[in-house]
Amino acid sequence: MPTINKNNGIEMADIAKINEQDVPSGGGGAATTTPTLGSMSNIYGTGQTLTITNYSSAYTDPHVSASVFIGGTEIVSNDNITNTNGVLSWSDTNGSTSTRTVKVRVQEFGDFVQSAEATATYSKLTATFRYFRCRGVDSSGNNSSGHLGIRDWRYTSSGTPYPSDMTADNLPSPFVASAGHTFSSTYSPFKAFDSSTSTWWWSLTTSAANNYLDIDMGASYTFDGGIIRFYSASTARYVTISGSTDGTNYTVINDTLEMDLTNSDMTIL
Repeated sequence: MPTINKNNGIEMADIAKINEQDVPSGGGGAATTTPTLGSMSNIYGTGQTLTITNYSSAYTDPHVSASVFIGGTEIVSNDNITNTNGVLSWSDTNGSTSTRTVKVRVQEFGDFVQSAEATATYSKLTATFRYFRCRGVDSSGNNSSGHLGIRDWRYTSSGTPYPSDMTADNLPSPFVASAGHTFSSTYSPFKAFDSSTSTWWWSLTTSAANNYLDIDMGASYTFDGGIIRFYSASTARYVTISGSTDGTNYTVINDTLEMDLTNSDMTIL
């Protein structure tokens, strides 16, 4: 139901009575301060953040409403956006590379009028890579020695999964799975790519520097989807996933991604 702010052009807050009935105070006044938004980076993966830069200076007890759109279609609702002291975060699993618009409003507790809308934009980048690396990290993105277990890790290009189900670290050709550390041959790197529900690659007893799993696809492809499933006893808790065309220079795709340890697929591209 709409809120009436004025009566015959007079602020409701300045009117004592209408037809001899008391009028609740605070009905008028200025709107909540418009949020100021930080810059956004384009992404390859699914995780995205946006900072309200005047959050601590402009508000005391704010309610933030935010959503993400491609054109007129909402792709991430307010219910799926987390606000942590003015840092908004969400997972964007939409496969389109079209520009996204993030729409943000704030309403301070006690204000009757919501702020004006502030917007920011970003896009999803095309992921064209040959090599991928998944590394265990801590919540700050630093290399972690917390052991990492990966049950399944795949990318898709126009519906075709990569790699194909692997039966050894270098089979089928041209795929090659490798790792900085593997606990034993029972948990060989290819076990993360064999589609089995009972096997996994395992980095137990690893050092922080060697806590990673690599996959070489044999050639560069443009990927439009990706999933990963972690072993539930992993203790690294976060990973950073990167891609490369030469096996030396890596670009971050998923930065400090919190692991789902329920043996469920996570969308990563």
